[in-house]
Amino acid sequence: MQLNSDEVTQNWPIAAKGLKLAIDFAKNNLGIKIYDFVPYPSMLAMIGYIFAKLSEHALSAELREVLVLWFWQTAFSQRYGSSTPTLMTNDRSQLFDSWLANNYIKPRFPIILTIEDIKDLEIKTRSAVRNAIFCLLALKEPRHFRNNTAVALDYAICSDYNAPQKHHIFPKAFLKSKGVKHRNLLMNFAFIPAELNLLISDSKPSKYFTEFKNENETGFNEALKSHFIEPGSGAPIWSDDYDRFIELRTEAIAKVIESVTQQKVSAD
Repeated sequence: MQLNSDEVTQNWPIAAKGLKLAIDFAKNNLGIKIYDFVPYPSMLAMIGYIFAKLSEHALSAELREVLVLWFWQTAFSQRYGSSTPTLMTNDRSQLFDSWLANNYIKPRFPIILTIEDIKDLEIKTRSAVRNAIFCLLALKEPRHFRNNTAVALDYAICSDYNAPQKHHIFPKAFLKSKGVKHRNLLMNFAFIPAELNLLISDSKPSKYFTEFKNENETGFNEALKSHFIEPGSGAPIWSDDYDRFIELRTEAIAKVIESVTQQKVSAD
């Protein structure tokens, strides 16, 4: 707020270029396919700072490693949930400026997140953790259940994530018929294209997945794994066991969170 107009004019092109490169980096390396998936908007400004300060606008392998680790730890620790300007200033002075000086200090923000926390998350509940999981799902490069092609994670498919009739692995109507109350759990979400949503409709998983497996015999297991869905013959999708499905998928995603944050997700 203390900048004068001349300073703003002089530095605007540098800041704008840094932010543009930050958006490109976030989309291609962090799974942020649309703005709504950003855990905290201020994170883009922080990444933009790095690119604005780099003379050649290219990250070294070491800088990329610590920056990506910072992103996941900040998101899953919910670090910027309060006192954001102060924490941004701390991160810049204690981490980012050190990285720019080739001193690659690893961040260490405690992840206070449990298996139950992940399991209980709902699709419509806005949080940094929910958004970060969307990013992890996108980074997995999900495949089409019927033909194993890559699902195009464009704005159309990503922006309607909260639509009640879409993206549910166990369809809401099916779960309602079984008396299941928690039908909108994030662990029941997948990036499912429009035509698959129409085909699935209110079918039970064992029925529609059997049909898709018959059509995509060679690539079906790979497609399931790309959505963190267990493909084995004893998997809960074949017995329509929703509770067990949520449990196993939560465990699978928790392992990925542990990998990207280099920290443990508590069991309780």
